Amino acid sequence: MTENDGKQKLALNARLESGAWAVFIIMIGVLWMLPSGTLIERAWLIGAGVIMLLLNLVRVGCGIRPSGFTVVLGLLALGMGLADYFGVELPIVPALLVIFGLVILVKTLGFSGGRGKTRASADIIDVDVKVIDSETPADTTNSA
Repeated sequence: MTENDGKQKLALNARLESGAWAVFIIMIGVLWMLPSGTLIERAWLIGAGVIMLLLNLVRVGCGIRPSGFTVVLGLLALGMGLADYFGVELPIVPALLVIFGLVILVKTLGFSGGRGKTRASADIIDVDVKVIDSETPADTTNSA
């Protein structure tokens, strides 16, 4: 892949994301206009999940790597919406915390989808850890 191809894919991905956001905003507006009680309370979750999953499907079709974060989030949203439809009560915030923690754990253990590298953080978290021994002098020069 040439540098120009990479730039084109980045531009296409940005357009796809903008389009997905537009569809999401339109969906929310339409849902707010509907009379109360027309749809289930969490119908927006079904729509949001479908939008995120379709965005990643289109990415794959265009030769762009899907976003693992939005795939997981889309599955979670779809699952929560369908759970509401079928009358199963699932708490959203604890479920998000569990999923987010699992994503970090999977990446920490090196199951990063075959990208050949191990990262100890999720895509949106980047933490550098320094261990400092309080009894060791600050000067770390070699005095051998």
